[in-house]
Amino acid sequence: MASGLVLSLFIFLVLLGLGSWQVYRLQAKLELIAERDAMMQSPPITIATPADLAHMQRDGEGKLRAAQPVKLIGRVLPGYAFFLGNKFAGEASGFDVLVPVILEPEKLEPVQLKPGQLKPEKLNAATLGDDGENAASHVILVDMGFIAWPKTGNYNPMSLYRPPADQTAPRAWEGWVVLPNPPGRFTPMAKPSQYLWYSADLSDMAAKNPELKTLNREFLLKLRPGAGNESGNETGDGAMAAKPEDAATPRPQNLPELKNPHLGYAVTWFGLAVIWGLFCVALGRQSWRSPN
Repeated sequence: MASGLVLSLFIFLVLLGLGSWQVYRLQAKLELIAERDAMMQSPPITIATPADLAHMQRDGEGKLRAAQPVKLIGRVLPGYAFFLGNKFAGEASGFDVLVPVILEPEKLEPVQLKPGQLKPEKLNAATLGDDGENAASHVILVDMGFIAWPKTGNYNPMSLYRPPADQTAPRAWEGWVVLPNPPGRFTPMAKPSQYLWYSADLSDMAAKNPELKTLNREFLLKLRPGAGNESGNETGDGAMAAKPEDAATPRPQNLPELKNPHLGYAVTWFGLAVIWGLFCVALGRQSWRSPN
């Protein structure tokens, strides 16, 4: 009898402890969401040269803070694009388009493509700012936005995305910092031949494209809807090509909201504690009335 009472009390306290832990997590998540929202609304940091990267906000461990606004000034590197699969916008599934942007465009030689040429013949120090083993991060990946898979047809993103015709002029983009996301255990394998990845593994993207030696591996810039970030030549009602040969234009998307399910978890654990307590009281009363 005594051992059963001790065990029941222990289980009850464990359930209460789990509920209290979720209340603590709830408060911590609310503070994180408030901090993130405040950061997203703060003035953007202008980055036009690799030296400007030192002005970005970092935490106590020296890591970049996610979601900080950035205004990036540079020039698109023609002939290159990376794709992030397993993306969703509403009910549509598709992929995001990541485009390399070169900093210090006024100091570096433009990369020109000949008619029909898909990639530059040569990338060197004059085009990417490669100054040797300690090369500065002259190239930043910019998430231009979302393109939906067509309902039928080819599912190769290289055949759906058509880059803008003129990519040689420097321009500015505004967006938020997104940190790298290495693949998990169940992440599909990347397809480097199609420039398709399923996680923002910047180190792997750089490793599979060694010519992009000065690619920044710390963050990518996710464009903010509006602010002049959208490009022209929209197809239909958004980023979906009616036919594989039609150009599909990426559309910037907002950062996903941070989920906070801890209130539901706390209610669940506290509810189980109440049910367990009532069960133990009822069982104890029955045992008291019928000791034999």
